Amino acid sequence: MMLVSLTTLGVALPAVAQEGNPPQIRSLGVATVYAAPAHADFWLHLTVKEDTLEKSMGAAAQFEENLCGRLTAAELRASDIYVSPPAVSAVQKEKTVRVSARVRFPMASFISPETGPAFFGRLCDKIAAIAEGLACMTEGPIFEPANRESMVQAAVTAATENAFPVADAVAGALRGSIYAVDTVRMREIVWNDAPDVRGVQPNMQQVSCTARVEVIYTLGPSP
Repeated sequence: MMLVSLTTLGVALPAVAQEGNPPQIRSLGVATVYAAPAHADFWLHLTVKEDTLEKSMGAAAQFEENLCGRLTAAELRASDIYVSPPAVSAVQKEKTVRVSARVRFPMASFISPETGPAFFGRLCDKIAAIAEGLACMTEGPIFEPANRESMVQAAVTAATENAFPVADAVAGALRGSIYAVDTVRMREIVWNDAPDVRGVQPNMQQVSCTARVEVIYTLGPSP
């Protein structure tokens, strides 16, 4: 389920019409869409440095097996595990190989307000212990919605609709009316920085997507 928060920004006065072209009104609209996170991602980044790159690559190749073994030992069931191919940064300098893994967990297990936070805290503790045991740097938790594209589309649609009322009011004040939408320009898509939220973003309960658009309307005579 997605919730939409709408905010209207300022509207510029109609531009001076060039000869043969009708005047236009530019309106800025912003909207924020909220959704519950579908899963939480944890990234583990391993850097291996041996005497030779051959040895470093060999050690990095064991990363996935070692990670899966520790997840099993910790009784953690990930919904998805992605391990990047080992990467060599430079062949003539440090004999270093880097490899990363994304471990994904469904948030459905943590939605209960009574037990969810404690269970999620336990998950984070276990991931931290696994990362320490594997000498990894960690990143996360990163909360993700079920479908980022649908959230962007919903936010852009709402922001575009939200740009109209003030533009229509300005057109009326100028004794005209909105004739047509000429152009919709994307200004910005921002994740987890909703302007009307003062708490930590994102969190276990919601992620947000904010769209800012500029809509150019063609101005016509008042009906």
